[in-house]
Amino acid sequence: MFQPTWVSPPGETILDILSDREISPECLAKNVGYDLNYIENLFNGKQEISEQLAHKLAETIGQMLSSG
Repeated sequence: MFQPTWVSPPGETILDILSDREISPECLAKNVGYDLNYIENLFNGKQEISEQLAHKLAETIGQMLSSG
């Protein structure tokens, strides 16, 4: 059974995906309907991913997550 000894914070994972896809944080913020400050706080671990945001992220970058 796979049991990693490391943890990747969600914000870092999202930033990595955005970087790989050459998508700016501003573009993500616009597409999910949140302001840039909120999204930057998400990246920094100061903001939790709400259920509503999780759905919007899945709609916006969900295909990217499954294809990476």
